Amino acid sequence: MRSRARLTHLNAYLPSPWLHESCAAKGKYKMRTICMALCASSLLCAAPVSAATIVQTANGGPAYVNKFDLAVGTLTSVSIAASYSVDAYFNYPFQAGTPVIQASGSYAANDTVKYDITGTYQSYQVNPDLIGITITGTAAGTTFSNLESYIGNGLVVLAPSLYFSSSYSINGVAIEMAANPFPARSRDRYTVTYDYIPAAVPEPATWLLMIAGFGMVGYVMRRRRTPFGTATFSGSACA
Repeated sequence: MRSRARLTHLNAYLPSPWLHESCAAKGKYKMRTICMALCASSLLCAAPVSAATIVQTANGGPAYVNKFDLAVGTLTSVSIAASYSVDAYFNYPFQAGTPVIQASGSYAANDTVKYDITGTYQSYQVNPDLIGITITGTAAGTTFSNLESYIGNGLVVLAPSLYFSSSYSINGVAIEMAANPFPARSRDRYTVTYDYIPAAVPEPATWLLMIAGFGMVGYVMRRRRTPFGTATFSGSACA
């Protein structure tokens, strides 16, 4: 009777198949909980993605700015502000003085920054057979579509032309622009702004948390691989 009691007492401290399965299940639950906690912490530590801008300026006609690099993020819109100033020349021989020229049409680098040149301009004498006018103005615009021409490697060319939908007259009589008698004297200025969403980049704190999490998971898995015979049972069978 005493031997049977001792055996029953000893069995209370020896592992049984049921006890082994229970500890394994509890270990899996702990590991799953740790992984979920690490994922949640990583999301909390990730830097919020907010809109950003790239601003470039360029002078001249034509003028050049860099295209948008997709490695930086996703382009959402392009804004262009232009300040135009260009001299236009006309064949007008045997003139008596410097007449007023009526102009109509537009002057633009593209459809985003089209400047309406309609109006009257006082001409000035260039030489006995040539007169000129100076056209100035500003324009600004933003586009959210057709952004492909601003994306990639290379340059965006901003080259306004007075030949784009423009006409000129003196006292109702049409006159033609001279065929570039002098080098271009365009003094245009541009400010080009790219609005974009930056590509997501983990912060250093997020990397440290992930590394610590991997170490913790490895530690838990290593403990689960500990030989069963070396386990010490005291009180509760599972940690």
